[in-house]
Amino acid sequence: ALLEAVARERVQTSMMHANNACNMQTRAESLQAAIANEAQTGKAVAAELQAFEARASLEDRRLSHEHKVRGLQLQVTEAAIFQAEKAVSEEAELAQQRDEEDAEKHSAAIRRLRASANRRIAVLEEEEEAERCRTHKLEEARSAERAGDAQ
Repeated sequence: ALLEAVARERVQTSMMHANNACNMQTRAESLQAAIANEAQTGKAVAAELQAFEARASLEDRRLSHEHKVRGLQLQVTEAAIFQAEKAVSEEAELAQQRDEEDAEKHSAAIRRLRASANRRIAVLEEEEEAERCRTHKLEEARSAERAGDAQ
């Protein structure tokens, strides 16, 4: 009877170990399937990550290129503004020089006209004085004639 009880206990233990072994085999297969699934998911995530990194790299290059282009556009605009300001400044200086030259020419012309007018006035005054002298002499001659006729 003791032997039977020990044998039964060993059979039960063996069955329990066999059940545990079957459960562990099922669990191991399930874990292997999960590992394979996780490996595929990891590969998919790695592929997505690589695609994102490639897109991010392209976007970085595009933004860098755009930044360079805008920088060049800004330099061109600044250069154009500088040249325009320089041209305006030069034109203003030329206009001021022309105005000064015109003012000088105008002053010279006025001086010439004044000198000419003064000479003409002097000539006219001399002619007027000469005419007065002639008129005065004619009046004296007429007076003398009248006085001679009256005597």
